[in-house]
Amino acid sequence: MNDQDKSSNITIIVNTCDHFEDCWDPFFKLFEKFWPECQYPIILTTYQKKYNYHGNLNIRNLEANQYYDNEPPWSEILIQALNKIPNSDIVLLMLDDFFISDFVDEKSITECYKIMKDNDYSNITLTNHDKTRSFESTDNPMISKIKQKSKYRITTSPALWKASSLKKYLISDENPWMFELFGTIRSHKIKDSFFRFNEKCLTPGFKEVIPYFEGKEGDTGIVKGKWQKGIEPLFDNLNIDIDFSKRGYYKTKNPLMKKIDTLLKIIKYPKQLIRAFFH
Repeated sequence: MNDQDKSSNITIIVNTCDHFEDCWDPFFKLFEKFWPECQYPIILTTYQKKYNYHGNLNIRNLEANQYYDNEPPWSEILIQALNKIPNSDIVLLMLDDFFISDFVDEKSITECYKIMKDNDYSNITLTNHDKTRSFESTDNPMISKIKQKSKYRITTSPALWKASSLKKYLISDENPWMFELFGTIRSHKIKDSFFRFNEKCLTPGFKEVIPYFEGKEGDTGIVKGKWQKGIEPLFDNLNIDIDFSKRGYYKTKNPLMKKIDTLLKIIKYPKQLIRAFFH
């Protein structure tokens, strides 16, 4: 890592749960392959299980069972990880099934870090797979401002967050899709600084800041607990051996059924929905 990079005080949080243990090895093998110079500390939000990586990454297991009698919800375990970091620090939040698929543009990450620290910004999303977000230009060509009422103003896509700001949008009983959906509703009522990186400012030779697998069902390797078709070549190219039969493959549903599933998922959690609108 060069001198410029050493000035960046970033902690990477890879949010997971023990049930996703089979993701950890392919995730970090791809991580090191496509970000070999990464020297930032990494917190893997394990509950009881411990992951030992035989490579050059600086990974620490959270082992949250020392704080809880039972495995806590997604947001609560993320809050616990953030409690290990000073509120003013910057974290790079990633999910365990966002499998990096090409080389990471670390120079652009460093530049975004400087922009955040210099301006005390809350968030810069680094990779823009969600095309529904609305944004507007700023004086800095590297970033665009996410509009106040934008869809997915809050997203789980790889992003730099000020630790204290990320905590502000987390509620302990929510899972990832609630964080995105209900967190966005909450963010519509809060004046805060949300930005996206502009791809035209990528370092020459890079495709995205953090490229990661996209399939027909979205940009995660796993959909509703099942592997997404199309991810096999990414693993095969690095001789990563996965028994896909253990999880099986997600079966595509028609658009109407997807909408019905989403509606049923939302009404299943009335407390969280009401809270999001009236918080």
